[in-house]
Amino acid sequence: MSEPLSQIKDLIEDCLNALGSKYAKPEAIELCLATGLVESNYRYIKQIGSGIASSYWQIEGDTCIDNIQNYLQFRGKLAEKCAEVSETPLELWQTPDKKRWENVLKFNMNSAIIHCRLKYWRDSRPLPTTTNGMAQAWKQIYNTSGGSGSVGHFLEVVGKHI
Repeated sequence: MSEPLSQIKDLIEDCLNALGSKYAKPEAIELCLATGLVESNYRYIKQIGSGIASSYWQIEGDTCIDNIQNYLQFRGKLAEKCAEVSETPLELWQTPDKKRWENVLKFNMNSAIIHCRLKYWRDSRPLPTTTNGMAQAWKQIYNTSGGSGSVGHFLEVVGKHI
C-alpha cells in the first residue's frame, strides 16, 4: 500500500475508532478505504460531471439527509458522537440541511467517513471479508443498482491497491 493510501487508511481507522469500536471492525475500515478508491481514487472532492456528490467518498447531500432523518434522529447519543468526532456542531447532525452538508463534505473528511460508514452500517447484511464481497456490497448498498459504477470497475480499481 502506498504511503498516501496508508495515511488515508489511518485517518479512516482513527475516525471509526473514535466513533466506537463496533464501527471500526477491520472489514469496515477496508470497505470505507475501498469505497474512496473506487469513488474518487482519493483525487476528487466534487463528483466529475454532475457534481452532486462531494468528498473522496462521493457522498450526496441526500445521503446525509437520509442518515439524519431515518437513522440519527432516533439515536441521539450517536448523533452527539458524530458531532464530537467530526468537530462539528451537534445541530448539523440533527438538521437536514442539504446545501450545508454538501459544503461540509468538501472540507471535513471525518464527516464524510462517518456518512460512508453509516451507509454501510444501516444495511442488515454482514460486512464482506473479500474484495469480491466488498465490490458486491459497494454496488448494492453504496452505488445502488441505478448507479453508473460496476462490480468489475470496483475490482479493477481496488484490486490494484488492496
